[in-house]
Amino acid sequence: MDEAIVEYLQTGRADQMHPEWPGAGFFDRATRAEEGLHAALVAEVRRRSKGKGWGSRVDVPADMAAFTRSLVEPMVRGLFSRSEHESILNLLERSAVLVTDANVEDIIRGAPSLSTGWNVANFYLVGVGAEALGGTGSYAGFSTNLKCYVTPEYFEQKEPFVDFLIHECAHVLHDCKFERIELRATRSRERLVELEFRERETFAYSCEAFSSIAMGRSPSGRAELAARFRSRKPYPRDAVDVEKVEQIVTEAAPLRNGWKRVLERCAPTTPPKYRLYRKHRGDPRHHDGDPSGRDAAG
Repeated sequence: MDEAIVEYLQTGRADQMHPEWPGAGFFDRATRAEEGLHAALVAEVRRRSKGKGWGSRVDVPADMAAFTRSLVEPMVRGLFSRSEHESILNLLERSAVLVTDANVEDIIRGAPSLSTGWNVANFYLVGVGAEALGGTGSYAGFSTNLKCYVTPEYFEQKEPFVDFLIHECAHVLHDCKFERIELRATRSRERLVELEFRERETFAYSCEAFSSIAMGRSPSGRAELAARFRSRKPYPRDAVDVEKVEQIVTEAAPLRNGWKRVLERCAPTTPPKYRLYRKHRGDPRHHDGDPSGRDAAG
């Protein structure tokens, strides 16, 4: 057990069968292991962060859900029909989790997986300037399982066109299926946004940039900001095709609803696999288009 704890604290990895732990069967062992590993992780975070912390040096919103909702609302209203807005806004406002000195231990204990708990602990330690569990550098957050975890460092970000929450909420949109939020999929849409697989990061970075460009500005103001974005190139070239992102935001800037252009440029070039499967299986529900010109109700 001691060796399993050391391995977990150093790497975030644990044997899924948990053979080191006592218990009457797998589920009992797994429960005991998760509780024990999370407890050890909390103790290690407490030890490494002693005398450190965010304190009150960064001004953070009192209501993270309300802040997130206001941040993503223009994107949601630009990409989706009115009947879908409320369900999708509710999803995204719940997706943001602010990790602070006061709640980091509770978040670790309640993490949906051991790896998530370890990642929360690690990036919290990095944020407060304590010795990290693993990896180096500083980062404002990470996302997994439709959740976006951020520390107060997110609110210190001053770089124009850079917004971690918008970026990760854009990923939530293509990771989440309609049925997850009790909306009906259409014949051409199983997920909230359908993207070409290789364009997922293009979509997220384009949303990140366009959100800053479009915020309450006239078409001429948006065009001016798009030109500034092209000159700055703030995104890492090893993560995304920066030139394509520049093209997309330049095209979207003068449009009344540029969000639709962002989505069009990242949309699939072939029908989604579930449509092809129906067609190849002779499913009578499959057809290439609605004669009325409308898809099934969303």
